[in-house]
Amino acid sequence: MNAPEIKKLAESLNVGRTIEEIAKQFGVSPEEAKKFIVKKYDGWNMFPSRNRRGEMIYALVPEIVRKTVAPKVWTYDTARDSAGKIQPFMRIRLPDDLPGNRVKIYPIGDAHYGANGHDHRALKAHFKLVAEKEHAFCVLLGDMIENALASSIGGAVYDQIITPHDQVLGMREQLRPIAHKCLVSVEGNHEGRTDKLANINPLEFGICDSLEIPYFGEPVYLDILWRGQVFTFFIQHGASGAQTKGGKLNSASRPLSWNEHTMFTLSGHVHDLTSGKNIKRCLDFIRDANGEIIDMRVVKREEYVIICGSTYGYLGTYAARAGYSPGAQGIVPACVLEDSGKFYLEKKPLILEE
Repeated sequence: MNAPEIKKLAESLNVGRTIEEIAKQFGVSPEEAKKFIVKKYDGWNMFPSRNRRGEMIYALVPEIVRKTVAPKVWTYDTARDSAGKIQPFMRIRLPDDLPGNRVKIYPIGDAHYGANGHDHRALKAHFKLVAEKEHAFCVLLGDMIENALASSIGGAVYDQIITPHDQVLGMREQLRPIAHKCLVSVEGNHEGRTDKLANINPLEFGICDSLEIPYFGEPVYLDILWRGQVFTFFIQHGASGAQTKGGKLNSASRPLSWNEHTMFTLSGHVHDLTSGKNIKRCLDFIRDANGEIIDMRVVKREEYVIICGSTYGYLGTYAARAGYSPGAQGIVPACVLEDSGKFYLEKKPLILEE
């Protein structure tokens, strides 16, 4: 049978039918009709059963295909305490045979998929950027879905145009093509709403688990090992009510006061692309051929703080009604890692338009 004939057969057998009914439907003999039910049809399964009279009936139903994700080219492990509990530290090894001499890590967050203000074109362009570049990877900073509940402040539930259930399903399928390039995800306050009420996080269980994306419900330390170099990250969703760029950057920079030197501190939440460069003085130990410390010195090391933009609009949203300042929308910076050990923030963040 060709495709149109299979489609016609499927339409006829969308409910169970006897051999006699199939023969009559297609104008063939019962013997010819029996041939229909033993054939294999790509994408379909013949499902036999019995009707109330005990007669054999046959229905042609779509084959259930389990959706998968592409295999990762990278490997990772996580730290555990003495009791075996996972700690918020992750180490990733990228393959040395990636093309070129640099890798780009794109932080993506605050999509608020399902909200009235969600910019689907910008989010799609973010994902496309990661998908098309072999040397590009991403980290997810939370608030990937709106997840407004009846208890959410500001009437946010009425700005929601997709239910939380369908937000999870929709975001999962949008992320599926690049899931193998998502290095890690952390919880946002919007996903945390359900966590607080029912101890179930939709980003963790509905999206990341299914797509095999490593997930943490708190800020996470990440080391990336590539071509003999180690690149360090601190990844958080962030928490701040600041309205000025300075205030937002100060809030995102708080971890610098308690963390050791970290090359990139990534944050979201405030919907405003901004960044800063800090200099931290660190001890550098000089070792002999046996690895013994023979001297030490104070060195200056750079560290970057990056606040991500969002794919969330402004006019007609809760933020506009509340008088918050508009955020940076549809702009994505890249953390650039070179095999020489050099690291920096891409000077010209891409403005993405689909």
